[in-house]
Amino acid sequence: YVNGQAGSIYKQGIPLANAMRKPGEWQVYDVIWTAPTFNADGSMFFPVRDWEDPDPRVPPVWSPEFFGSTITVNGKVWPFLEVEPRKYRFRIVNGSNARFYHVRLVPEAGSDGLPFVMIGSEAGFLPRPTELGDLLIAPAERFDVIVDFSRCTPGERFVMTNDALAPYPFGPDDAPDPTQP
Repeated sequence: YVNGQAGSIYKQGIPLANAMRKPGEWQVYDVIWTAPTFNADGSMFFPVRDWEDPDPRVPPVWSPEFFGSTITVNGKVWPFLEVEPRKYRFRIVNGSNARFYHVRLVPEAGSDGLPFVMIGSEAGFLPRPTELGDLLIAPAERFDVIVDFSRCTPGERFVMTNDALAPYPFGPDDAPDPTQP
C-alpha cells in the first residue's frame, strides 16, 4: 500500500488546455483522489500484512485491497474551491489503492445537480463531448471533464458526493461469498 505523495504529469507540445479554449473561458485543475487512513497524531497509517498467514501469490511489500478511512483531494481532507461563473476543466485521477468513486455535483439547496461534460479519459480525448449526471471512477482511471458554473446563482454552493460502497459494488456487508454458488 502506498498512498503518500501523488501527482500528475502532462506532456504536451503546445499547452493543449490553452490552445483549446478562448481566453478566460475555463480554468483547468488537476485533481487526484486518494483514500488514506490517518493515525491519531495525524501521521499516515500504513497497513501491515498478516505475516502469520501470508498469501504466497502476493509480494511481501503489497497490501492489496486497502480502503482508507479518509478521502482526500490533492492531499487535502474536505477541500473547498471557490469558482466564478464560467466553465472549469477538471482532469481527475483516482489514485486510491482499491476504492471506486461514484460522484455527483449536488447543490446544497437541493435543486438539480450540475452535469459533467466528459471530454477525455486515460485513452485520450473522446470523439465528442458526452454529458453525464455522475461519474463512476475505478482505481487508476482518469476522467477529463468540464463543469459549467456560468448559470449558477452567485453564492450558490455545491457538494461533490460519493456513494460508492467499499468494496465496490456491494460493500462489506452485502459482498457475495465467493465460496458459495
